[in-house]
Amino acid sequence: MADGISTIFVMEYTVNKTHARACSDCASDSICQPKWNYVTCVCKAGFTGNGFQCMETSACTATGCCPSGYTWDEETCVDVDECTDLSLNKCSPPSTCVNEMGTYVCTEDRSVPCNVSPCDSSMDCLNVNGELQCTDPCLNYQELDGTARLSNVSSTGRFLSDRSLYGWFRYMGSAGVRMKEGCVGGLRCGSAEPFTLVGSHPALEAGIRTIPVQINTISGACTRYGSILVKACPGDFYVYKFSGSSRSEVFCTDWKS
Repeated sequence: MADGISTIFVMEYTVNKTHARACSDCASDSICQPKWNYVTCVCKAGFTGNGFQCMETSACTATGCCPSGYTWDEETCVDVDECTDLSLNKCSPPSTCVNEMGTYVCTEDRSVPCNVSPCDSSMDCLNVNGELQCTDPCLNYQELDGTARLSNVSSTGRFLSDRSLYGWFRYMGSAGVRMKEGCVGGLRCGSAEPFTLVGSHPALEAGIRTIPVQINTISGACTRYGSILVKACPGDFYVYKFSGSSRSEVFCTDWKS
C-alpha cells in the first residue's frame, strides 16, 4: 500500500469483540476470554453485539442489534460496504476507501488528484462545505481527548479504540496534547497494545510528514507497524490524520515538552 496510516492495518478483524481489563467489564450475555492481563468480550451464541452490549438474535431488528459496520439482514449481521455509500465514506478523496469486514480504511497516496491536481506538501485533500479542495489541516481538524490516552496511565475498565476515526485531529485537554514518541509498553493509554510514534514530530516549516508508528505489545516489545501523517501548526500544536483501522487500539499521548 502507499505510505501513510493505511500501512499499519492488518487483517485482525476485532469488530465483533472488544477489550477490557476484567470480566466484570463484559456484558452479562457475553463470553469473557482471558488474555495476558486483560480480557476480550464476545457475545454468546444466540446473541449479537460487540461484547459490551449484546442482544438476543431472535429479537434483532434493522437497528440497535449489530456492531458498528454491520447491518441486520433478517437472520444475521452482514458487512456494510461503506466505500460505496458517500454518506458513510469519510475518506478524502472517497476513491481511496478500502472496505473490510465491519469497517473500512483510507489509503494514503498524496499523488491522487484532489478535484483537479494533487495537493502540495503543506496541504491535504479535504471535503470543505461539500467540495474537495486542497486545504491546510491546521485550520480544518476535529478535536480528540488527549488526557484519556496519556502514556503514563494504566488501562482500566472498558478499553478505548481509535479504530473508527477518520480525518485530521488535534488532541485537547489539560494534558496529553500530542502523540507519544518512543515505547511505553502494553496496557497503557486506555488500550491493550497501543500505538506510539517511532520518530520525532516534524518542525513547523516541514509541512505534512509521514512519521513511523509502532505497536507496544503486551510482552513489552515495540514492533514497527506502518506510519501516520503529522503536521506542526502555528500556535504550538500538532494535527494527525486518522484513516480507520482493523485493530482495536489507540494512539498514546504525552505531555508536551
